Amino acid sequence: MKYNKIKRNIYILPLALTGIWSFGQVGVGTLTPKGVLHVESNDMGIVLPKVQDTVSVIAPDGSPAIEATVVYDMSDKCVKYKRATKWSDCLLDDAGARNEVSNVLNIGTEFKVKKASAGYQHTLLIGQDDNALYVAGDNGDAKTGLGRTTGNTSSFLLNFAYPLADASAGQLHSIIATESGEVWSWGYNGNYRTGLGINTGDTGLPTKVDGFGKNETFGKAVKVQAGGQNSFVLTEAGIVYGVGGATSSSNTGPGTGGAANTFTAIDIPGTVTDISASQYTVAALTSDGKVYVWGVGKSGRLGTGNTSNVSTPTQITFPSDTSVKTVTMGWDNGAAISSDGKNVYRWGDGNSIGNLGIDALSPHNIGIPNFGDNGDEAIALAAQRFDYGAGNLFIFTNKGVYVTGENRQGQLGIGNTSSVTGSAALVSTLGVYSGTTFTGGSVGRQHTILTTGENTGNTNVNYVAYGMGSVSDRQLGAITKQRRTPTVITK
Repeated sequence: MKYNKIKRNIYILPLALTGIWSFGQVGVGTLTPKGVLHVESNDMGIVLPKVQDTVSVIAPDGSPAIEATVVYDMSDKCVKYKRATKWSDCLLDDAGARNEVSNVLNIGTEFKVKKASAGYQHTLLIGQDDNALYVAGDNGDAKTGLGRTTGNTSSFLLNFAYPLADASAGQLHSIIATESGEVWSWGYNGNYRTGLGINTGDTGLPTKVDGFGKNETFGKAVKVQAGGQNSFVLTEAGIVYGVGGATSSSNTGPGTGGAANTFTAIDIPGTVTDISASQYTVAALTSDGKVYVWGVGKSGRLGTGNTSNVSTPTQITFPSDTSVKTVTMGWDNGAAISSDGKNVYRWGDGNSIGNLGIDALSPHNIGIPNFGDNGDEAIALAAQRFDYGAGNLFIFTNKGVYVTGENRQGQLGIGNTSSVTGSAALVSTLGVYSGTTFTGGSVGRQHTILTTGENTGNTNVNYVAYGMGSVSDRQLGAITKQRRTPTVITK
């Protein structure tokens, strides 16, 4: 084995040194190298060393990699180099931000959407094919992250090219988590809501938040939530971090009992598996099916049994101590699905989600027409996250999507603008690809994005996103007319 390795190296050496010039210069494919190493090729490139992550990179003698070492990081799918004593971020245009030429060429085309987040006046989408971030809507307060503070972005433009795990559009800011566990944010910095340590002005482009990542202080981020004046990050270890102003009549608070100008760990019993934040409220779901809430208690929107504000996580109880698998928080209500998927619970302002207009200060089992027959099962929820009208709630089941609440902009997708306050209605399938099953979505102030996920057996509808509701801020991108039924989202 040793002989073969030596023979192979002897054979390759003359080829590698072809084109050696003066002063130690080496040329491959050229006899006149213009640098220490000059490779001339019409159809091949240099393959960089591929590493699982930069932590494991060492010099040949086992010492740490020296400055200027270049590698391809397999985890983040990008090129990085050693800069002084630290590794650089991915080498992409504008630190991973937009590629305007690509955007112009692709505007108006359909694309697959992995995740969606509808904000107050803008929308964030994560592409299924590239895991990149796309944005559309109002540029005010720089919340689209395109470096603009005026006008609207009328088509979904590529904003961030790193592979993403999650994205959340807030009221005036946005926050994202990369697959490597980093957190980036932008938009209005008031109340320190972006987590960038700034309390004034706007941050116009995606900016990295300190502390999150595979080898950072807080660990790897897996989910993010941007609310009204706060942001929240859930890590792989099941810990939630919050930042922003303290709880008040118009503020959820960071969940730490007071204001926080940097991300601070929130004391929640158990391991958190999911978080949901609205303009005024937050909920954390733990691995044992318990729900903890905090924020503004008006109208019973926290489900604690009263209307008091809560500054630190407080457990809410469900009938018969039911275990929960999914929870969502709206601006004036909350909802959850039991672990077996057979029961849906809600609390808060009764007008916001029907149920005969009954206000519920604690989780209350609601009835859905014909639900439970023929093997129905609730699989996901989406509540209106920002202040507008009487709110609304989407209940995704394996038989269809049930909706209730405010509908003046057609955001319920039932084909008209009549609100649903007495019982749940089914989302219209008019104009929807045949065979489509909606598996989730997000509700902003006046618009809704529905996602299809991977629908087995029908490749035409895999990861197609649909939108409906207000288009006044171009939050549905290229869709310029108010839609009252789900309409395909395009770039």
